[in-house]
Amino acid sequence: MSKVLIIDDQEDICFLLSNILKRNGVSCDTAHTLAQGYSLLETHQYDCIFLDNNLPDGFGIDNIEKIKKQSITKVIMITAFANEVIETSARLKGVDDFIHKPFKILSIQNIVEALLRA
Repeated sequence: MSKVLIIDDQEDICFLLSNILKRNGVSCDTAHTLAQGYSLLETHQYDCIFLDNNLPDGFGIDNIEKIKKQSITKVIMITAFANEVIETSARLKGVDDFIHKPFKILSIQNIVEALLRA
């Protein structure tokens, strides 16, 4: 079974994402800050991390490389404020894919299917 960590300060986003993922047989943990996310990364291994860019204790984009060093996993950036510069920078730092808010359930399901095939 795939295991995913969702780091997003919006509880409704975490709830929606985790429900979509769980319906597709994926186990989920959620964190609402980078600090909570790092705490979970110390004790758990994840196949994928959904990482919001705008968090109360920092920017996801500034933590991609550290997360990738700490955990060999795919990182999917979630953002409502994307532009070409941010996306290019995030990809250079190791982001595997993007989800733009507001997102469509189908885009999440496509990522889940790719996860389950990997």
